Amino acid sequence: MEVGETHDTCLKRECIEEIGYDIEFIKHICSANGYVYLNDLGYYQMIQHYYFVKLKEFIKPTIDKDHHFIMAPYRDRKMKIPMQDWAIHYFLEMKDNI
Repeated sequence: MEVGETHDTCLKRECIEEIGYDIEFIKHICSANGYVYLNDLGYYQMIQHYYFVKLKEFIKPTIDKDHHFIMAPYRDRKMKIPMQDWAIHYFLEMKDNI
């Protein structure tokens, strides 16, 4: 987050930068806090926030030219961090209540 940003304004900015799309912020789903091992840093405390959003229009190409946005079914997941799987399961269990 940049100085003065809220979670939803940061999320909108990051989505445009990282995937090229504007989003509609729907709801904060959950947060997770855990330790992960990163080769460069060793054990690292990671705090993540998960949101339900809707993709809107394409705004511009991403900052990183070697990144390509794709939608993939969760069954084809490649989550490296266990708390990400937990957050997806949490969302899938509660999505009908949003």
